[in-house]
Amino acid sequence: MGESTLYYRHEDGSVSSQITTRAATEVAARPGAVAITKSVFDKALAKIEAANAELVAVRRLGEARQRSEDYDALLAAGIPAATASRLSGHTLADA
Repeated sequence: MGESTLYYRHEDGSVSSQITTRAATEVAARPGAVAITKSVFDKALAKIEAANAELVAVRRLGEARQRSEDYDALLAAGIPAATASRLSGHTLADA
């Protein structure tokens, strides 16, 4: 028997794929998983990946803003710029 790929949507909204060489009736999916088509899987995965990318971008922006604020506070406290940059992690790319 050849390989086949099965696609599932889980109760939490996540999706997964499972490659198997066994008959589909013999494959144990996680409880609550619902079989879906590859097309539905691909669309759901793209949506999840886009949401994750947006979260990462927002987090990185927040981290850069925090590094910049820390850098400015260190400068205001009289710390030399090079030292303030090292301590805060702030770089010109954050500006």
